Amino acid sequence: MRRLTSVMLVTAAVFGSSSAWAQRFGEAGDVVFAGERLMGIQGTHVYEESINPMEPDYENDYTTISFGWRGPLSPDEFSPFDVPRLGFDVFVIDHLSIGGSLGWASSSFDNDPPGGGPPFPNEVDGYSAFTIMPRVGYAYMFSDVFGIWPRGGIGYHSVDIDNLQDEHGWALGVECMFPIAPVPHFGFLVGPTFDIDLTGTRDRVGELERDRTYRSFGLQVGIFGWI
Repeated sequence: MRRLTSVMLVTAAVFGSSSAWAQRFGEAGDVVFAGERLMGIQGTHVYEESINPMEPDYENDYTTISFGWRGPLSPDEFSPFDVPRLGFDVFVIDHLSIGGSLGWASSSFDNDPPGGGPPFPNEVDGYSAFTIMPRVGYAYMFSDVFGIWPRGGIGYHSVDIDNLQDEHGWALGVECMFPIAPVPHFGFLVGPTFDIDLTGTRDRVGELERDRTYRSFGLQVGIFGWI
């Protein structure tokens, strides 16, 4: 009898701990914190309206691959959608999340010529980028470890270059993350992302304002935890 009681106590303890371990992501009341777009591959298309009727509009396509940090190719080849982000989401009911992401990046350049002397004229010394993206999502876990979490929203981004020119835009962002949680309350986010500007402008000192928009598609990786 004592042996049977011991076995039952051990079994209850094992199943109790397993139940706590197996708490699924995406339940009502879950609060999620994430580091998003920390690494991945992204293709970007840039369009800028020409202010000279004799010149064609500017268009360019490029691809960035990053691991832990995203560095711009140049001020004219830097997508605000490339900025790593901090994410925050709350599940208001089972599966349904409301939240957003916030990103900021800053870069500086050394334009001093070799051997000393004054900096090169008309060269960019640095710039900063900011993005905020509110969103709604729906998470469904196929198991305790693996699931799907599509999200989407409309957000704002801006870029300031040397206080000489700035960009502003409103964009649609859609992504389909696959949460992978190998341990309780912590995991990885992996999935495709798509961002496209609905409106966008660039304003440069001494020049007319012009349209400038971005379109990006990528495969992104991040980390997340929830309480």
